[in-house]
Amino acid sequence: MQRKNPDKMNKIIEMATKLFSERDYHDVKLDEVARLSGVGKGSIYTYFKSKDYLFFKCLSHGVDEFTSKALQTIKNESFDGAFRKLISMFVEVLEIKGPMLASACKHGPKLKFSAEEHNEFISMTKQGIDVMTVAFKKGLDEGLLDDTFFSPRQMAIVFQGCFDISTAFIFHGELPLNEDQLYEVLMRIFKKQRLT
Repeated sequence: MQRKNPDKMNKIIEMATKLFSERDYHDVKLDEVARLSGVGKGSIYTYFKSKDYLFFKCLSHGVDEFTSKALQTIKNESFDGAFRKLISMFVEVLEIKGPMLASACKHGPKLKFSAEEHNEFISMTKQGIDVMTVAFKKGLDEGLLDDTFFSPRQMAIVFQGCFDISTAFIFHGELPLNEDQLYEVLMRIFKKQRLT
């Protein structure tokens, strides 16, 4: 049995993510992933049991990278600065990885994932909500947000929902709101109202 090389595995994920981000799932061929990764097609199966599993791992890797970057942003910025950057990061993901996200929406239910992978996918969604909950707690601590109607977790779910809806617009090649408009809409919902 061939030993697994983490660098080779990461290169395969990187090249597959690039291709899945440019094209529909069914238009990406493992031969091309192998060629761009500098490995034989058989080597892909050393690391990934199927194209479905490789696609899943590309999504998972992207969520892990995003989560790490988002938590660092929340830690190092004020809420307002972090919130603007997080919106920008989400929009960038939607724009750069649009076809991959569209494929996940369109083909996800038909892909063959194990029960463990389904649970990991649910965990990825929860991970995004957990990160945004941390951000909204920071906004409350800084006195910028109002938790009269929404808890930080509920705010995170609404935020996540905005991007889930936006993913649907990827199919049409456009986002319904730009970053500034999205920021304004969300802040109108969550911002602490000052009495004059």
